[in-house]
Amino acid sequence: MNYRKNSAKWAAMETDILHQVKKKKRAIELFFLLAAAAVLMYPIPLPAKSRQGRLVSSSYVIAPALIPGTRAEMNTAGFWISRHSFPDRIIMDQNAIREFNASVINELKISYDLSTHPQFLSGKKVRSALERDIVSLSDKRLYRADGSRVSAALMQDLRENMNLASIPFEIRARFGFAVKYADQRGLPTVAGLYMARSNRDFDRLQNSAIDMGTPLSVLHTSADGKWHYAVAPYGEGWIEGGSIAFCSLDELRKYITDPEFAVITSPKADIYLDPEMRKYHDRARMGAKFPLKKQSEETSEILIPLRTAEGNCVFTSGYVRNKDIHRGYLLYTPRNIIIQAFEFLNDPYGWGDMNGEQDCSSLLRGVFATVGIALPRNSAFQSRTGKPLARFGPETPVEQRVDILNSRAIGGITLLGMRGHIMLFLGSVDGSPYAIHGMWGYRSRLKKKEVVNVVNRIVVTDLTLGKDTRGGSFLKRLDAVRTIEK
Repeated sequence: MNYRKNSAKWAAMETDILHQVKKKKRAIELFFLLAAAAVLMYPIPLPAKSRQGRLVSSSYVIAPALIPGTRAEMNTAGFWISRHSFPDRIIMDQNAIREFNASVINELKISYDLSTHPQFLSGKKVRSALERDIVSLSDKRLYRADGSRVSAALMQDLRENMNLASIPFEIRARFGFAVKYADQRGLPTVAGLYMARSNRDFDRLQNSAIDMGTPLSVLHTSADGKWHYAVAPYGEGWIEGGSIAFCSLDELRKYITDPEFAVITSPKADIYLDPEMRKYHDRARMGAKFPLKKQSEETSEILIPLRTAEGNCVFTSGYVRNKDIHRGYLLYTPRNIIIQAFEFLNDPYGWGDMNGEQDCSSLLRGVFATVGIALPRNSAFQSRTGKPLARFGPETPVEQRVDILNSRAIGGITLLGMRGHIMLFLGSVDGSPYAIHGMWGYRSRLKKKEVVNVVNRIVVTDLTLGKDTRGGSFLKRLDAVRTIEK
């Protein structure tokens, strides 16, 4: 036997086998790299409990650009305005709107008129409110940005920074303004506490956000001195100290009641410190209001607050494009509300205004603020605002819901509320009701499994969306129908 010849043959075979093994190994490694990338891009959440208490699992998928049940022409304001019976009717004048706003403040007690806010408050009540905030969060399963569980030690550190023991028996409020766009937090920290290990879109500490020029009543300061607990016109929360400039109550009242003012009508408007618009300063969102000094052909000069090195407020000129503002409020008509809502179409969704964007309720708050209506901040309270048209229970048939919406709801001025969500009714097409709203996602059925279609933007949808899922359609989950009028 020729061992040398056979050895060469076996060596060649061995080399070929090793080559094939390495090739397969690379293919396997590539497969797992791609799979890992897919998981990072579209994470699969932990199983969630259904309403019946059974565990159901779902996957995330990207929703189509055109939401099922919606036609391309529906994604314009004009489509809905042309179908409206009275798009230019004035629903409320400014006197009626002032009365409406006062009733919201007095009845719901969740919004505030800072010009009449008390200068002295009960320290005990403020301490109790802050205590409730930390206790409610301590009882929840929350995660940090790195995916680790929030520990009891971390919550204790946050509690200590809240400085509760230093709150006096009677608080003397300090007044001021936000001097830049700022987040309003549930606890004094910029670090997020998230509801899911793999999803960073829902930070439980993100209450809302406030714009430059927002009046504030500051009630308390954190132990590290970096945060202030303050009341804004639409809620309380912790705001970073560098975002606030202090002033007298008289200065605050003069600024927010100036009869010559402009309101922002774009989703976001850039504000500059020079009339040539080269020195960018900050942005303001739809509904923000500023004293108006004068207008030229292209730009408007507004009054904005700045912070001195000592933390006090001074006022200076800011400049904004005329196309981004309106002198005074817009007229409250269905046309104007629909047009303003469609300014946000396809803009990103932002839970609690995260990342400078808007959720379902802040979308509506900004839209209605352009006509002078001060809606509450969250969807639950917005669902209790205005004139009730209908209240649905779980047993209300879908057909009855559709009949009521088609016969009584008015496009552009009707809010559709459900647990944790709110929408603006636009009208009906072929008997199906439609709304525009800020939506993170909706469920649908893919073969035998439910999936979450991630929308993450402002969209127009048919209210039957989700009808083949355990939770049911938006229409089936609807519980409050109200018009924004006296």
